[in-house]
Amino acid sequence: MLCVTITTVKSFFRSISRSAAWYAPLVVATAVGGIPEAIRNGESGLLVPPGNVDALAGAIASLLVDDELRARLGALAAATAERDYDIRKIVGRIEDLYEKLYAGKVKV
Repeated sequence: MLCVTITTVKSFFRSISRSAAWYAPLVVATAVGGIPEAIRNGESGLLVPPGNVDALAGAIASLLVDDELRARLGALAAATAERDYDIRKIVGRIEDLYEKLYAGKVKV
């Protein structure tokens, strides 16, 4: 499965992180907003400039024909989603922060 997210405006990467977490870890996206923070080009997905249709088509085609690239990007994207975007881990980090704030261990 392949997730293609294209936008020309600053965008949070919710659809991308959910895609990776929901077993569609191959991502092609435009490099805008927070997306490059979530997708490392050539490591956990492919980023293209916004509005560049040729680059978008090329990135999609490369994933469709290159089994090794698809496997490598997919494995790292899935691991990244598990490590950074799993909702249980996010909630745990927020709870830890609240506990530290309540205990006065963190200054705002």
